[in-house]
Amino acid sequence: MSGGKINRPPKDRGWVWMTGELLTSDAWRTASGNTHRFIAFLAAELISKKGKQNGYLKAPYRQLVAFGIGARFIAEHIREAERLGLVQCNRGGMRVATTYALTWLPTADGPATDAWREYRNQELQPMTKIRNLPAKGDAALPAKGDADGANLPAKGDADTPQNLPAKGDALLKKSSYQGGDDTKDLSVAAQPAAPAAAPTRPAELPTGDGLDLPAFLDRRRSDVANEQPASARLQ
Repeated sequence: MSGGKINRPPKDRGWVWMTGELLTSDAWRTASGNTHRFIAFLAAELISKKGKQNGYLKAPYRQLVAFGIGARFIAEHIREAERLGLVQCNRGGMRVATTYALTWLPTADGPATDAWREYRNQELQPMTKIRNLPAKGDAALPAKGDADGANLPAKGDADTPQNLPAKGDALLKKSSYQGGDDTKDLSVAAQPAAPAAAPTRPAELPTGDGLDLPAFLDRRRSDVANEQPASARLQ
């Protein structure tokens, strides 16, 4: 079934049509909630009359209260709907009920007045065009290899950063206490350190068969005796 046949008013139910121009108009967007309720009540009343009594619609206070409009707000929002050009009021005077017409629809006596088109509200933000999102799976992605890569360098052609030091010539930068930079050039190759001197070891006494122990002890006692002061040797 085609979309045109689906999007049609139901045959067994009453309906009232509205254009997109009306729904995005300054008048419709300015109307308050109770004003929209009043217009909806008139639309339901027109449906009950099979769409043939626009201009002769009635809205008794008791029915408007039952529809959801507070009794003390009814007169205020009837005047607002009329001021916005959405509803035309036909006041008959004393003991005569006021009748109403929805201005975007033809009346029983003539064409629609479309008075709502004349209303302007400078405080409203301008309407922007509504874009429908693509259906699932229908997003327009670029073909493989056709993505926009204008700002990407070719393989192997990336710009080499300037002012980089050669290998081994890196600069060591250290911030000074005055906020400046104390830069030391380390480009000179480091000199190898001199090998540490081998630790000296004390002379070792001969061991084994090379030691004449009695002779060594005699010499040691003689050396000790010679090192003492003369007063000590006389005692």
